[in-house]
Amino acid sequence: MVEIDFQVNFSDCDPAGVMYFANYFKLAHQAYEIAAKKFEAYDEIFFNSNLIFPIVKAEAQYKRMIKAGDIIAIKLFAKEIRENFYKLNFEFYSQNTKELKAIVETLHFCVDKKELKRKQLPETIEHFIKSLR
Repeated sequence: MVEIDFQVNFSDCDPAGVMYFANYFKLAHQAYEIAAKKFEAYDEIFFNSNLIFPIVKAEAQYKRMIKAGDIIAIKLFAKEIRENFYKLNFEFYSQNTKELKAIVETLHFCVDKKELKRKQLPETIEHFIKSLR
């Protein structure tokens, strides 16, 4: 599990100052990228010449409003890992109250760039995902 803190900017929100729903996915992906850098898997995931790791399913549960100026702790952990895919969970907590605000889940497949067929996860990616348990 990795925890990453973010401050919610007004630009992430609607005119009422409440975080816009799509920005939960944006912050989740930013947390994913930060974790990948931390575990030295960033280049393997995002600049791999043979494989891609597309998100094939994404969903969110909105529990409580997040507002401009809030500081959010995102807890990222691997929910499931198999031969050619992995699921990630991102839990959004208020840093002040520790209240759960939202949950984002993403499903990633390992796919050959040329054949567009599923492939086995490389060891480096498998290690990275297992490090998030």
